[in-house]
Amino acid sequence: NWCENTDPQKHVFEDLGIASYLLTYWRQYSSTFDKPIKFVDLGCGNGLLTFLLSSEGYTGLGIDMRRRRSWSLFGSSLYLESLIDPHSLVLHDLIISGQYTFLIGNHSDELTPWLPVLARQCFCNVFLLPCCFFDFSGKKFITNNHDNNTTQYEQYLSYIEKIAEILDFNIKKDKLRIPSTKNICFMLHQTNENNSIDSIRTHLLDHFGIDITLEHADPQIPNHQASCSKSKPEFYSTKFSIIKFLFEYIITHNQSLTISEAYNILPNELCEQLKCENGGLKSIILSYRHALYFDPQTKLITLANPQLNSITLKQKKS
Repeated sequence: NWCENTDPQKHVFEDLGIASYLLTYWRQYSSTFDKPIKFVDLGCGNGLLTFLLSSEGYTGLGIDMRRRRSWSLFGSSLYLESLIDPHSLVLHDLIISGQYTFLIGNHSDELTPWLPVLARQCFCNVFLLPCCFFDFSGKKFITNNHDNNTTQYEQYLSYIEKIAEILDFNIKKDKLRIPSTKNICFMLHQTNENNSIDSIRTHLLDHFGIDITLEHADPQIPNHQASCSKSKPEFYSTKFSIIKFLFEYIITHNQSLTISEAYNILPNELCEQLKCENGGLKSIILSYRHALYFDPQTKLITLANPQLNSITLKQKKS
């Protein structure tokens, strides 16, 4: 009964993995928290993660600027449809008065760099899983570090970690076992440092040269027509074009590819479109397993074996 356009084979398993990680972490370190764990999932999307954590006994609230059809399946009382403005005193009051202790940013896009700031102001800890690369202005993150030995993803992780360091969080960095190439997360634990907006502003101004009181995340305005402008055929055409290109390349050159080699041979246009897709190149290949096969042992991409796929499909049906 999955009613969202997103691929459940990826997103459901991913949220199950994230929920398992958080539940294990919270239970293992429960004695280190001053207050009972209550969470706010900011940019909760389909709401599955909020539902999973709530089902395990943790009080929480999922907030997103657009209501999702799946919310009614999970229980609408768990969610709030609202534009998320980190400057909003209403949001601050909701978090503080509700005695929430954890902010969750699961692929929170434009909100990602803001969550440590919001958490510092509202005396919260943070679970952060960065995905798409945005800065404080809501624009695509551009680094001044042109080190060819690091990827843009690694540089963005360093950027987020630096924000947390400047704001005096105790930082834990970990790697999740989820079906995504963007699987590095941060656990940011609150300290007793100064939480005033002036102190936060000064720290960030000194290091990044930006005044956060003048910056806004500028998320897309909630508009149903706008959210549907990327039609389903167009959404799939990007993925299909990537798979078709790699499929034909492997046939023509009669060779297997690593993920990095596959990325390097993609045309620039497809590389740019790939940045807007969830999960990255490996996830796309895994979702088209009937065409391409990624061997977890050798880390190589080859053509899929139709006979093997047929046997697997029959086993699933049985």
